Amino acid sequence: TCSSLSCRSDTCSLNAGACCAASNNSVCGFFLRYGGDTDYHVAADGELWLESIRVAGQEFENVTVYRTLDEQGPWPSNVDGILGLGLPRLNCNPTCSEPVHEQMLAELGGSRKFAMCLGDVSGALALGTDGAAEHLYVGRAYYVPILAADLFGTYYTVGLEDMRVGSATLLRTKGLPRQAIVDSGTTLLLLENDLWIDLKAFFQTRFCRLAGGGPPQTI
Repeated sequence: TCSSLSCRSDTCSLNAGACCAASNNSVCGFFLRYGGDTDYHVAADGELWLESIRVAGQEFENVTVYRTLDEQGPWPSNVDGILGLGLPRLNCNPTCSEPVHEQMLAELGGSRKFAMCLGDVSGALALGTDGAAEHLYVGRAYYVPILAADLFGTYYTVGLEDMRVGSATLLRTKGLPRQAIVDSGTTLLLLENDLWIDLKAFFQTRFCRLAGGGPPQTI
């Protein structure tokens, strides 16, 4: 069985018994869910395997991958898998393991940075770069520091100094630390309640067609 001893290894959860796969209690398992309560809710579960993978012509051995045994929901038929780029503390589902890209970066040596270029029809992933991959963009690249000690310790987080719509500032509360999570996997814009109230009020007083809007104004 998946004992507490095996759960204390580098590839299994620290929570004794929580790492057992539903299909086989002698191996570590995972369960993932995306999409919340939306119509696009999908889920998957299965086992953790050590495999050799080949990326861009280079082979990486003993990489921990998720072997999916059961899927639920409207998974796209043209998707064969997911390459997550989150921080290690997010890679406990519930079994904790080192993320694939972290293992790849460690084997490549040198810089542990990565860069993404996402387009409408294609994209590129650059691993082990010293900065932005210059051949993937045109113009000037701008950098925002990632906070080393964010509020969660699990996300790519940047400091939030202000939020503006045109020339109007929406940060009423000055002096308090604000943070924002950079998430390339969703199209969500989530705000704290006070920011949401200010943003809603801004649009309602300038666009009369919105519910609760004020008098017509020239935009």
